[in-house]
Amino acid sequence: MIRTSLRQFSSKPISQLVKKVKIVEVGPRDGLQNETRIVPAETKIKLIDMLSETGLQSIEANSSFLQNGFHRYCTVT
Repeated sequence: MIRTSLRQFSSKPISQLVKKVKIVEVGPRDGLQNETRIVPAETKIKLIDMLSETGLQSIEANSSFLQNGFHRYCTVT
C-alpha cells in the first residue's frame, strides 16, 4: 500500500527514499484523555516510566484540551 503510493512521487526504491523513521509513543497523551475515570498521578508516572524502559526515545505525555474536557486531565492526590 505505501509502496504503491510512494511510487507516484518517485521511481526510486523505498530503501532509497526512507532514511530514518521516528516512532513517537502518544499513549500517555492520547490514551489517557479517553479514560472516563480520573487516572491518579502515580499511575500516569508508572505508565510513562514503563514505556521509557522499552527504549523509546520520544514519549508525549501532555496535550492541550478543550475546557469541557478538563476533568479528564485532573489528578486526585
